[in-house]
Parts: sequence; structure tokens; C-alpha cells
Amino acid sequence: MKERLNFGRVTAIALGLVGTVIILRPGFSDVSLGAIVVLGSALGFAISHIITKKMTERNSVFVVLFYMSVIQLPLVMWPAIATWTPLTSGDIPWVLLMGVVGLTAHLCLTRALNLADATVVIPLDFLRVPSIAVVGFLVYSEALDPFVLLGALVIFGGNYFSLIRERRTALNITAAHNAENDGT
Repeated sequence: MKERLNFGRVTAIALGLVGTVIILRPGFSDVSLGAIVVLGSALGFAISHIITKKMTERNSVFVVLFYMSVIQLPLVMWPAIATWTPLTSGDIPWVLLMGVVGLTAHLCLTRALNLADATVVIPLDFLRVPSIAVVGFLVYSEALDPFVLLGALVIFGGNYFSLIRERRTALNITAAHNAENDGT
């Protein structure tokens, strides 16, 4: 994608992967089918992010969202039909809320990829792993073990380090540009 990798970006990617491994602990605990499916979906997300980033070079965010929806519809249609149960009137507000939240998430990600390098945006996506663990704790009373917290800290640390370096680089570029324009 012709994006430049620097030390901060590589660090964020590496620590995101390390944090994810700390959370999953392969080899030290049983890796469940669910964890394997999550890792497989991470590959799917990576491919989707690459395609989205490439599409934002030539298309508006809304065009990208349209094509994303058109492509995803048949992919989710067959599992939905296979397990379909009729909706009740109480389900409709929740289904609409999920649709709005899902579309908003895609809109935010597509806009972020339009504005910034994927190597800056995507490491922040690693924060999804500990966030899901927190939702599991709050909504489903799943236990939060120390490995989840440690992995989240590693992921957050990598992202924070990368963002600080990106900000410092941007400030240096701005200062150099201002100095050029001032003639100093």
C-alpha cells in the first residue's frame, strides 16, 4: 500500500500481536474453537482492511460502504437462512440498533483509513480483543484473568508508543514546514 513502516508502527504491530498471544496463551491453555475462529476472522478483517484502504484511494467513503454492504450480504445470508427464526416485535429495535451500530463502525473505520495510513489505524484495532473481554465480563459474567489484563496493557502500550511517535513526527514536519515558509 506504499505506506512507510517506522519503528513506532512496527512496535505497535508487534506488541499488538504479542498482547493477543498473551491473552490467548496458546500452548499453556487449551485454545478453544472460538479462539481459532477469532484468529481466522482476524485474517478476514486484514484482507477487508487492505481492500478498504485501496478503495478509499479512488472512491468516496459512502461508495466503499455501499460495496462493503453488497459484498457482505451474500456472505451472511446463507448462515442466517440456515438458522433463521422469525423476529418478534421486541426484536426489531435491537436489530435496527445493531444495523446502525455496525454501519457506523464501518463508516468510522473507512473514514479513518481514508485519512491515515493503515499502519497507524489498524494497530488500534488490536484494542478490540481486550474490549471484547471486558464486554464478556460485564454482560456475560465471564472471568477476567490476569493474562487478559496483561495482554490489554501490552496492546495499549504499543499503540500509545506508536501514536506518541506519530505525533512527534507530525510536529517536526510542521515545524520544518513553518521554518521554510518563514525563511528561517
